[in-house]
Amino acid sequence: MPSNPETRKGNTPLKVYCLPDERRRIQAGAAAAGLSVSAYLLHIGLGDAVAGVLDPDEMMALQTLSHDLERLKELLALWQARDGHVAIVTARSLLKIRARIAANQAALTAITDKTAAGTPPARRRFR
Repeated sequence: MPSNPETRKGNTPLKVYCLPDERRRIQAGAAAAGLSVSAYLLHIGLGDAVAGVLDPDEMMALQTLSHDLERLKELLALWQARDGHVAIVTARSLLKIRARIAANQAALTAITDKTAAGTPPARRRFR
C-alpha cells in the first residue's frame, strides 16, 4: 500500500504578525499574483519567484496598439512610395518615424512575450 505524502495541513501553521497596512499590501500582492495569502507568503518565504497574473484586457490593449502601429508604419511607407517629394515631411523624417514605430513594436512584443511566459515585466516584480 503506497504511503500518503506529507501535507501542509497536518503541520503547525506559522503566524505572521503585521500592521493593518502591511496586511493590505500582502493581500494586494497575493491578489495580483492570483494566489491565496498563504501560498503567496510561502512562495516569498521560500525565495520562489512570484509571477503576476496575465491580464487579458491589458494584453489585448497591447496587441491592438502594436497592430495600430504596424498599420501606421505601412501607411507611411505607402505614402512615401507614392509621393516621395512631400514638402511637409522629408523621406529621412519618414524613415526615422518608421524606425521609432518598429522600436516601439519590439518593446511591446517583449512585454507581451514575457507576460505570456509568466515572467512579469520588471516594473511589476514583487519586492
